Amino acid sequence: MRRRGHAGGLRLLSLLAGGPRPLSLLAGGPRPPSLLAGSPLTASELALPMARSSTPIDVIQDIETRTSEQESPAADESKSARTRHSTFYMRDEMVVLDVDGCLYRVHRHILEHTSDFLRRLVASYANEDGVSGGTDDTAIPLPDIKPYQLDCLLHFLYHRVYDDNDDIPLADWATLLDVATRLGFSAVRARAIRALAVRRDALGAVETVALALAHGVPAWLASAYAALVRRPRPLDDTEADRLGARITARLAAAREAVRAAHWPPGDECAFDEEVVAKAVANAFWGGARGEDAGCDGIRQEGVKLRASVAVASLGLGET
Repeated sequence: MRRRGHAGGLRLLSLLAGGPRPLSLLAGGPRPPSLLAGSPLTASELALPMARSSTPIDVIQDIETRTSEQESPAADESKSARTRHSTFYMRDEMVVLDVDGCLYRVHRHILEHTSDFLRRLVASYANEDGVSGGTDDTAIPLPDIKPYQLDCLLHFLYHRVYDDNDDIPLADWATLLDVATRLGFSAVRARAIRALAVRRDALGAVETVALALAHGVPAWLASAYAALVRRPRPLDDTEADRLGARITARLAAAREAVRAAHWPPGDECAFDEEVVAKAVANAFWGGARGEDAGCDGIRQEGVKLRASVAVASLGLGET
C-alpha cells in the first residue's frame, strides 16, 4: 500500500514540478482516488485550480500520511493479539500502611508477591469499600506490629535480600523471624531460621526456646531444653517469666530426673547425654525423642493462640 502511494506521489511530482498544489488537497478536502491508488492522473484532476503556496513535497507527505492511516487496522489487530505475562507484567502501584501511627508507602507488588497474608489483607480492603491503601486517608492498618519491626523487614526486602547477610546483627534476625512469621513472609522466615540456627550458641538456650515456641521451630527445642537441664543453676525469675510456668515446671522435672540418675551430683560435663535426652523427652513429649515427637503440644498451643489473635485483629479468616 505504501509503495503505491509513493509511486503516485512521484508521478504527481513529475507533472507539477514547480507548480502549485490543488486547492482540494490544501484545504483538507477529499483526495482524488487516482493519487491514493497510484493510477495515472486524469485531465479533470490536472485542471483543478492551484494554490501557489503549496509544494509537491507537501503533496507527497500528505499522500503517505493518508496511506499509513489506512494501514492502522492491521496494526491494531497485532496489538490486540498480545497478552500480558501472568507473573512478570507488574503493576507499579504503591500502597500506604499504617503501623502504630506511622505511615509507610511501599510497592504493592513486593508485599503481595512475598506474603500471602498481606495479599489477602490488601484485597479485603479493596473489596469492602473500593480502596486499597492508595492514599494516606485510606492507609491499611497493621495492628500489633511496631515501626522498628517493619523497618527491619522492609530494609531486608529492599536492600539485603540478595546479599550474603553475614553482617546482620543477631537481634535483627530475631526481629525478622518474628515479623516474617506474623505477616506470612515465608521466604524471609526461612532465611531467618537458617541464620539463627548457626548462631544459637550466641543466642542462648532460653532465647532459643522462647523463639522456637513463639514462631514454631520445633527442631531447636530438644537441644535447648537439654542445655537448660545440664546447666548447674535453675531458671531465675526473669527466665521463668519468659518461658512461662508450664515450660519452667517441665524443665524442673527433667533436671530432677537427670540429677537423680547422677547421684551424688557432679560437674555438668559428667552428665550422661543419653540420660539427659531421655529426661527431656519424658518431660516434654511423653517419652518420644526431639523431632520424632512430632508437633510439640505446648508450642502448638502458643503458636495457634498467637496466630488467632493476629488474624482476629486484622479481620481475616484463616486459610
